Amino acid sequence: ALRRQVRYYSEHRVLDKFDKDFMSQFEEVVFVGCGTAYHAALIGANYFKKQLNIKARAEVASEFIYSKPLFASEKMLFVFVSQSGETADTLHALKIIKEKNAFTVAVTNVAYSSLAQKVDAVVDIFAGTEIAVASTKAYVCMLSSLYLMILQMKGKVDIGFKEIEDVSTKLLEFDFE
Repeated sequence: ALRRQVRYYSEHRVLDKFDKDFMSQFEEVVFVGCGTAYHAALIGANYFKKQLNIKARAEVASEFIYSKPLFASEKMLFVFVSQSGETADTLHALKIIKEKNAFTVAVTNVAYSSLAQKVDAVVDIFAGTEIAVASTKAYVCMLSSLYLMILQMKGKVDIGFKEIEDVSTKLLEFDFE
């Protein structure tokens, strides 16, 4: 899945919209997700804080919709993380945020999902069909996508492609016996 993701991202320049100037329009990044996607959002918020030196946080969509949207503004970037792109609480949070005219990004495994159709930009994680409830493959691809987004913003995405290819190779070579 990681190799497929890196190949597609590099061949189709998926992350080009997230150039070095992209983050200059925002003062804060809010990641929103549920379940496994929320856990990826937690890591994503940490990535953005440390690597881009910007205020960032993750919110559980089901809780977020009751209080946090009141503070949404055009200076905030909202990243909605969802394996399916159909999670009801995440879609509800997106609907509220769109009313505030904030810029929205979907990090999802389903490029034609309801979530993907309603945001300003989509980052398809290309994990392929996810069967497990734990969503391990999608989770790893979500993290990889968020990491590559940051490297793109720093002008270093090619380094990330190489790193992820190397990790993929090492995992395939690992002897589990």
